[in-house]
Amino acid sequence: MKQVKPKEHLYPVTYQVNRRHLNPVAASRIKESGLGACDVIIIHSIMMPEDGSRSEAILSYDGRTGNEVDDMELFKSWMMTAHRLEQSTTLPDGHRELAKTTFEIYRMAILREREATDRKKKKK
Repeated sequence: MKQVKPKEHLYPVTYQVNRRHLNPVAASRIKESGLGACDVIIIHSIMMPEDGSRSEAILSYDGRTGNEVDDMELFKSWMMTAHRLEQSTTLPDGHRELAKTTFEIYRMAILREREATDRKKKKK
């Protein structure tokens, strides 16, 4: 039986994060050229080989600290993703409802936390 060599997987997307501080004018020029500039970047890198497998990695960089994005910022980003997905016109209803419920639970928890903090400040 002849062995068939698997087709080599070609990656159609590449990325590079440049770590430098830009003033607003330089950042504006970067954006005009079709690139982006930000304080924090989170990349959800997904590889989908032809064999149907899937591999994912979350890469992050906080330009304010020079470190990976901390878990609280990553959590906030995840919640904003849920908020975005609840408004999707292409996801099935059950998926949108799950995203909405997830975001609402988070939103209510944040509001309760803020109210508790405000009450503590008023008591002082």
